[in-house]
Amino acid sequence: MTKSLRATASNAPKRPDTHKHEGVPLTRLYEAHAYAAYLVVKYGVAYLPIFDRLDRDVAIARANGSGVERARQTLAAYDRDGSFTPPDSGPEGAQ
Repeated sequence: MTKSLRATASNAPKRPDTHKHEGVPLTRLYEAHAYAAYLVVKYGVAYLPIFDRLDRDVAIARANGSGVERARQTLAAYDRDGSFTPPDSGPEGAQ
């Protein structure tokens, strides 16, 4: 009797979920991303795969981030170029 080498759902190797960021604060992810960018610029393309991976992870984390975090990022982008002036008071009932 010959065993099939074909992978099935039951015998396929388990792959870790490569896009889980649970337990890793976003600030740590952003810092690692910036450090990887520094390594690429300073030492060359040997570090590019690490940067690329972190670049994807940051994009996924931003896309999946909480609404509050996305709102903070949006406001920070406007604050950098000075194009946003907040109103004197927020919406009625907002705290």
